[in-house]
Amino acid sequence: MTALDKSLVFKDTENPFGGRKVIDVDTHLTEPHDLWTSRAPASLKDRVPQVKTIDGKRSWVIDGDVIIGEGANPSSTVKTDGTKWPGLEFMSKQIEECHPASYSTKERVELMDACGISAQIVYPNILGFGGQQTAKVDHELRAACVRIFNDAMAEMQEESGQRIFPMAMLPWWDAKESAAEIERCHAMGLRGLNINSDPQTHRGLDGEMLPSLASTMWDPMWDAASALNMPVNFHIGASDQMMDWFGNQAWP
Repeated sequence: MTALDKSLVFKDTENPFGGRKVIDVDTHLTEPHDLWTSRAPASLKDRVPQVKTIDGKRSWVIDGDVIIGEGANPSSTVKTDGTKWPGLEFMSKQIEECHPASYSTKERVELMDACGISAQIVYPNILGFGGQQTAKVDHELRAACVRIFNDAMAEMQEESGQRIFPMAMLPWWDAKESAAEIERCHAMGLRGLNINSDPQTHRGLDGEMLPSLASTMWDPMWDAASALNMPVNFHIGASDQMMDWFGNQAWP
């Protein structure tokens, strides 16, 4: 009989999973409405992602009036009392109606403890599962949005006591910029990456269509990730092309 590996067991064996260490590998952050505005330089504060009331309802916007989240839905299925909304009912809710663990690190860690979850891998919402929403604005703004998001995620990981591991967003439109951001994020303590899976549907900084990730143009990015042992994630729906399939066929 194989001896029990005690490294896989919580000290508290009364948790819901019988003492086994559980890691949630696909959870998301409901971005606080001030995630970008509270960290942006004065020159960009009015342009970074934020929630405004447009035509009588809240929406996430970027660059002042470009809508990237109509309705400002927080995409959280958990109510303030810890129960879940049935089906797609959560799509009509607002952040105030969601459990604070959706956006608060302290509350999330407490809920993880209650659920017997040891650690979480966290992905973004508002800028797209692969950061593809940044393609709607100019280079200066999109690059700043990525850096600010990653700064906030490094703060979240540290505040969680190294139990919440957000995946860093990349400036996916440029291989060398991506390599530099990988190095910066690794230095901040982040340990995984998230990327737009179909850059070939967008134009690069030179105005030309970008190649697919199979192109050697992306080698600097892959080399940086490999050198620092940073896994690269391709989330379901991590590009405009993948999101277009929603509701019609299975996502790869």
